[in-house]
Amino acid sequence: MTPKSSQPWVATLVRTVFDQADANEVGGQFDRVTEALSEKLPKAADHLSGAKADLLAFTTYPREVWRQIPAGTTEQGNPPPYRRRRYLPRP
Repeated sequence: MTPKSSQPWVATLVRTVFDQADANEVGGQFDRVTEALSEKLPKAADHLSGAKADLLAFTTYPREVWRQIPAGTTEQGNPPPYRRRRYLPRP
């Protein structure tokens, strides 16, 4: 959908959406990003536009907890933390 050479540019644009101060600014920035993408990468812009409700769902929560909301999880939830096995000598 996005050429490999354009991926850093697109990622930077999308990250700007999440760095806004309030929900109104987030929505406005999202619209500006999709407009900028539609000129060079119309398929990527359409894909983002279709996922707007999901991507901006975090704005329904108070601003103070936005950074605490995880970016994504798997269907089974987060994997358990890695546990290191310690092989101890027997006494």
